[in-house]
Amino acid sequence: MLSKPDLAFIRSLSKASERKVHNLFVAEGIKLVHDMLGSFACALLIVKPKEYNLLSKRIGELPLELRPESCEVVSDSFDFSKISSLKSPQATLALFHLPELSVERLYASQELVMLLDNVQDPGNLGTIIRTADWFGIGDVVLSSGCADPFSPKVVQATMGALCRVHTPRLQGDTRDFLAHYRGLIYGTFLDGEPIYQMGLSTDIPDGQLLVMGNEGNGISPEVKPYISKRIYIPPYSSDGMGSESLNVAIATAICLSEFRRGVMK
Repeated sequence: MLSKPDLAFIRSLSKASERKVHNLFVAEGIKLVHDMLGSFACALLIVKPKEYNLLSKRIGELPLELRPESCEVVSDSFDFSKISSLKSPQATLALFHLPELSVERLYASQELVMLLDNVQDPGNLGTIIRTADWFGIGDVVLSSGCADPFSPKVVQATMGALCRVHTPRLQGDTRDFLAHYRGLIYGTFLDGEPIYQMGLSTDIPDGQLLVMGNEGNGISPEVKPYISKRIYIPPYSSDGMGSESLNVAIATAICLSEFRRGVMK
């Protein structure tokens, strides 16, 4: 039975400081929890009887070391709003251990990798991670100024993409990572080359890094010197009176689509 301190502890994990101290994050909803079981070590699963029955097969398929360390099957009358961060709480919630992620293996990666430079909006970050998953991007590196990928809002927005997309956070200066990276580095700018004329492709022997900047300020001044190829997404407003810029998540989708389209030609 969940005690009042238990409820307070679970709610406290909505704060980044508490997630870091306890090395835990929260996922809610039966589909999301189902997807994350096996990808992250589960410390605690809280479910109603119906949802537990739906998850029991999945749990039984997992190796013993990946099964929930503790499972609390609550009554049908249990009020999940006591522990949920959602406006419409669902009858399944799990606490997962934060993964250990590093960037060293990416220095010489031959895959397309992303770097987010101070993307601070959780909704944008969650959408970008989900978009990266759609286009088969396995690594999205985060600068120290980015939103937390394991905050409740981001976790929900990714719709399970965190199971497949690694999101290592840079602990130091972004320039240190860029200086060690061995492939081509792309970034989005208003004075870059039109993206539809660049012939982008992921089918090249060297690695490629796509840098996407902050929502309001774009790529930071200290990162700009490391960009070897500048990408520009041209507008198609006939009278020149369209929007001044694109949302960073939308711009990410356009860029990744062009990289993947180059392989399909």
